[in-house]
Amino acid sequence: MNMAPPSTIIEPQMKTRIVAIALLLFVPLAASAQTAEEVVKKALDARGGAVKIKAVRSERVAGRIIFGPGQEGTFVVELKRPYKMHAEITVEGQKIIRVYDGKSGGWMINPFDENKGVQPMPADDLKNITDESDFDGPLVDYQAKGNQIELIGKETLDDKPVYRLRLTNKSGDIRFYLFDAFTFFLRKWEGTHKTSDKEMPWESFFSARSSCGSGKARTKPVTRRCPGSLSFRNTARSEG
Repeated sequence: MNMAPPSTIIEPQMKTRIVAIALLLFVPLAASAQTAEEVVKKALDARGGAVKIKAVRSERVAGRIIFGPGQEGTFVVELKRPYKMHAEITVEGQKIIRVYDGKSGGWMINPFDENKGVQPMPADDLKNITDESDFDGPLVDYQAKGNQIELIGKETLDDKPVYRLRLTNKSGDIRFYLFDAFTFFLRKWEGTHKTSDKEMPWESFFSARSSCGSGKARTKPVTRRCPGSLSFRNTARSEG
């Protein structure tokens, strides 16, 4: 009786088994993949969820600011819904004040300008002022705000894995957000800020954060840096 060589009978079974093993090995990789929407959702959940974030009615940010070697001062920014902002930067005993009414008007006082009186906020500042005064951040209800998001990929920051997310706002400005791949806390923010018709690069490094058990207050030390411009830290948020 003529029998086919064993290899002819076993080969299809081996191919099936190899394919099955390959699929099993691939599944964990596929399951661990993230979409931009999933990263945003997990990042908001890490902050307590959108409901708790929106429950915050006011925010006060205070810290130190560094413009360059030998040039530093302090700042205080107070925010209140909807989009109201009052900011003070104290340098060399002088106060730079910026105010936004939450609607369409903004004013500023800069003692280092030729005109030291109250002046309308420059058009470039008003263009993105709602982004600056939105303490929910651009990722909460990002679609309603006209923001577009894209997951660029995964990389490392200080030897830790992070997801890099690109956000384009309705004005076309692009920012990058780097989220911890495990906790989904924000680790870094990158963008540009237009000052006197010049695009200045900005970086923000976020470190450890803590929150009260009641969820009524949250503190997150933060350092923001603009090369050759400023650095600051400490952010506090509260309800009421």
